[in-house]
Amino acid sequence: MNSHETFVNLMQYSFLIDFLPRGVPPVARYGHTSVKGKKKASSKIIFFCLVYPYLVLYGGATGDQIFNDVHLYDTEKNSW
Repeated sequence: MNSHETFVNLMQYSFLIDFLPRGVPPVARYGHTSVKGKKKASSKIIFFCLVYPYLVLYGGATGDQIFNDVHLYDTEKNSW
């Protein structure tokens, strides 16, 4: 994988899809945290509902740098 590839893991089918999103993707990293919003509201997942339709990527590191940044991936527009 190069540093600008964005994949979706379809576990029920056991394969990855390369989405080729528009926009400037974040630097390749490991150790990050990400959450994806849901369409339907639930009192237990209010934060996730607030960020729909985005996948929020926070932090992480490369071999040389530690990140304290936030990136939003719009799942409906397929763009960073």
